[in-house]
Amino acid sequence: MDNRTKEHPTLQDIFVELASEDCSETLWYFLGNFLDNFYRCSTSQAERCRMVEDQPLFSDSISERDKAFIAGMAHKLCEDYHVRKPLWIFRDDFFSG
Repeated sequence: MDNRTKEHPTLQDIFVELASEDCSETLWYFLGNFLDNFYRCSTSQAERCRMVEDQPLFSDSISERDKAFIAGMAHKLCEDYHVRKPLWIFRDDFFSG
């Protein structure tokens, strides 16, 4: 990982790191840190786009509800910050039924 990735982790990065953790305890902590970075640390559209563009690689411990929430969160961030929406957020497996 380069220094820029460490400073501004992507959604995909946080789920790679979560794979080695107990997700039920740390999911919201990691998402909170991601949002903090997105809101205040990434000032360029290109950087914000990079942070959400790749589909997270979810472990089996992430619930369908949480997957839908994360896709919805990415969609909302893109809307609010005028960032190009990544195609992965529109996949059927990210909708809670």
